[in-house]
Amino acid sequence: MNFTIDPEMIPSGKNNEITENVTFHVSQVDLKTTRIWFGNEDQSNVYNPPADVVNTKAATNENTLESLGFMIYANPFEFELRSTRTLKDTLINMKGADFVISDKYLQLDLQVPSQKIYGFGERHRQFTLEKGTWTMWANGQASPYDNGQGGLQTYGVHPFALIQTQVEGEFIGLYFRNTNAASPVIRHNKATPGVQPLTDPGAALSYITTGGDIEIFVFVKGDAKGIIKQYQNFVG
Repeated sequence: MNFTIDPEMIPSGKNNEITENVTFHVSQVDLKTTRIWFGNEDQSNVYNPPADVVNTKAATNENTLESLGFMIYANPFEFELRSTRTLKDTLINMKGADFVISDKYLQLDLQVPSQKIYGFGERHRQFTLEKGTWTMWANGQASPYDNGQGGLQTYGVHPFALIQTQVEGEFIGLYFRNTNAASPVIRHNKATPGVQPLTDPGAALSYITTGGDIEIFVFVKGDAKGIIKQYQNFVG
């Protein structure tokens, strides 16, 4: 299901210390945008893009988690974000996920509601992102066809994914506000025989980056054009 991490394979030491005490925040920008943040508030050497360079918007904790459709579980720590329209439809969750934060390697696995995933530009390929590795790091070289093997990105960087939900015509957007090199990995879930043979079983999205914090803005309640418009209005 996941892009599995072997912690022993991650080089660690003075140049890549593992973050043992991770801080987690969830808050709301507006009725259609939720902010999820993982990081270490005590680390002054972590680079995150300034607001005057990469736009952001203030988020508040005025609403309850339940009103956002956000559920948190302990032992082990997990979360899920559900649709506030139906409550039964999960938009993203990290159940059974791999999760690592260090100075130069960060990975968060998310289960997403379908295999219809678009974005993570810029690259030369068909519109839908299939299972594979989709590197994001500005590259001024030639633009070969990106076959999902990683390292075939082109000039621009848009760390944004548009994902169809289980509700026909409805999408969510995931904006990863981070300017470090990243290589998201998509893996398709297998359908359960006799249980969901006619439905999209969803996918595992492993967001992997080389620095900073994990800051995700989740855009909800819209069709494809509406979610893209929310993203464009957010980043300016």
